[in-house]
Amino acid sequence: MALSTVHKTKGREWDSVALASDFPELEALRRRWGQAIDSKDDWAKASLLQEWNILYVAVTRAVRELLLPIPQFEGFGG
Repeated sequence: MALSTVHKTKGREWDSVALASDFPELEALRRRWGQAIDSKDDWAKASLLQEWNILYVAVTRAVRELLLPIPQFEGFGG
């Protein structure tokens, strides 16, 4: 087992990767991207692009199995 930050995993792969819940929910990230595009805010676009790139690096470290955190909803164990 290895515990690492995404930045330190570039160029490495593992059979199984489990992501911690430190990434924003994908739907929220997608919505923020749409808002940044609509607003023509270059700083917001660059910031969100960096988040997407980090997420891409994280999910592409898995060779066979990728485990993603499931957000807990209030009233359903959260």
